[in-house]
Amino acid sequence: MGIRSSDCATSDIRRFRKCTLGVHRVTEALDFLIDGQFEESVEAYEKSLVKNPLDHPSQAGLAAALMGAGRYDEAIPLKWEVHKRDVSKVPDTCGQLVDLACAYWCVNDRSRAIELAHELVAGNLARKINMAPDLAGGCSFGLMLYYMAVSSGSVLERDYALASLSKFKAKYDKNPLFFGFPKLCVQQLFGAASFEDALESATGERSVESAVATARPNRARVDDLSVVLFNDGSFRRGVGDEEGCAQRMKDVFDLGYWASPIHWYLARHEVEMASGN
Repeated sequence: MGIRSSDCATSDIRRFRKCTLGVHRVTEALDFLIDGQFEESVEAYEKSLVKNPLDHPSQAGLAAALMGAGRYDEAIPLKWEVHKRDVSKVPDTCGQLVDLACAYWCVNDRSRAIELAHELVAGNLARKINMAPDLAGGCSFGLMLYYMAVSSGSVLERDYALASLSKFKAKYDKNPLFFGFPKLCVQQLFGAASFEDALESATGERSVESAVATARPNRARVDDLSVVLFNDGSFRRGVGDEEGCAQRMKDVFDLGYWASPIHWYLARHEVEMASGN
């Protein structure tokens, strides 16, 4: 997947800062959320909602904090409420569907997660979801569906994801300067770029060790790096390299909460499943 800090999942943090606080101060709840102190953020948002139960930014903040804390069952109903408001205001947005697909996956409701990922791909192809969550036209939806398909063994969904991603690749080939990150992840999937090329597009480095060292001081670069590493893991799983996939998921998890949240949550789930937790 190529969902970045600018996408409809991770832009929540910036939206919370603007809507809840204005430009001059940050609430305690949002401070905790940004710093990866998710349980503390949950507690602070819950206290805020006691005073104002209908405060929409606080509801959205609580949903994001619950996701960060791994409390997906509690986050899902709140995410649906936030999604309804998002779509009522901007009908062609993806709203919270990326987050919801991730949450359902992490509670092991894989069929529902895949259904939502498929809906995102189909909506994007039909131009019903026009607000792309990346700088590459919306390929993030197809990359998410591909990961879920190869992880669940669904050949039908894998082929659907590949068909959608091949259309993006054709666009990139035709207009290479028009599209941005994470187009090289798609090109890597089809053999038109290497993993090192994708790494370089995110960090300017061509080895994982150097990429991590370069990205560490910069949150945006860590975010992009996590996207490349996660997708490489997904592609490895797609060709039967489960050991390589597991290593990439650990690489993403080890980046910490500065990673792209959706990719970090999914990688965390992989690491926990592998350890038997």
